[in-house]
Amino acid sequence: MKNGKIELMRFVMCISVLLYHLNIEYDLPEKMFGRWFSFFGNGRNGVEFFFIVSGFLMAKSAFKRRGDGVPVGKSTVLFLWGKIKRLFPPHIIVVLLTAAYIIMFYRNPVLALVSRLASVLFLQNTGVGLGSFIGVEWYISSMLIAMAIIYPLLRANYDVTARAVAPIGSLLIMGYLIQTYACLPNSTRINGLTYSSNLRAIGVMLLGVCAFEASRLIKSRKLLENHKVSMIALENLCYIIFIYYICSNFSTKYNAIAAMFCACAVAITFSREDMKLYNNKLIYLLGELALPVYLVQNIVRKIVLDYVDVGDVRKYKMVLFTTALCLASGVAVHYTVRLYYLIKTKVQKSKAAKQA
Repeated sequence: MKNGKIELMRFVMCISVLLYHLNIEYDLPEKMFGRWFSFFGNGRNGVEFFFIVSGFLMAKSAFKRRGDGVPVGKSTVLFLWGKIKRLFPPHIIVVLLTAAYIIMFYRNPVLALVSRLASVLFLQNTGVGLGSFIGVEWYISSMLIAMAIIYPLLRANYDVTARAVAPIGSLLIMGYLIQTYACLPNSTRINGLTYSSNLRAIGVMLLGVCAFEASRLIKSRKLLENHKVSMIALENLCYIIFIYYICSNFSTKYNAIAAMFCACAVAITFSREDMKLYNNKLIYLLGELALPVYLVQNIVRKIVLDYVDVGDVRKYKMVLFTTALCLASGVAVHYTVRLYYLIKTKVQKSKAAKQA
């Protein structure tokens, strides 16, 4: 069963990343609401929520499959394949939309398309490609690379990886990145043999593994049963701190600390069972829309910037317009994917009926 609060936060963090990019593109005032607030000045850190939740669910999957007799290599391939299958339909729709845009409007479309081919298979952050059809998809490429490294370690020796490697590994990697780049860097920066964003993904997803272990501890010690009010207060306080950081002008040097608050909140949220307020169809839908809205934002933002005459329109109205257009495009992609699955199911049933 889905966790409604996590699904709601998926959507909120997706929007925070979108608004962060719009903040930069429309050059909004640095201090929009006074000294202590900005218009999603650190909205890029919404990605940390995705990494943490992915690390949490990866650890949960590895924990459930302990001792199942499946070889580590095969188990890892099956796990990654399951992830890719869920990501691929909305991904390929947005790739095709972007490719169509390139063909129609780029001066050298063939070169532009060829340079982006590796990203069709989420390989842009391996370094073999020269570009990407969907710029913000660096996060997915790095996530899959990190999973390919961490998941087999969890399967080979869950206890050592989750309780020893994950805590110290997360701290050391995030600490190194903060000291080197003064932030948790994105894919445009190279570190040795790989993109620094791959290190970012590994470090923060290891933090997600720690969150899963913390969740197990909360359940085994019955902390929510015995200290329900204080635990829920801590959960919400951590979310408030993380979201406030996203909306602040605080230094990017605090990226890792903000991620730790987020991990604490996620651990408690996944431990709770009294989530009736959040477990409803509307919130589940918002959670499902997070990925298509996240993916489609690049092409929508580019079209608006290149072809919409801003003129005397206020910047904040353009932000609102672009956000609404991204949401509408995300909804269209989401229901196109649902239609695909519906047709696929009907075709499979038809084949099964003929064979019977």
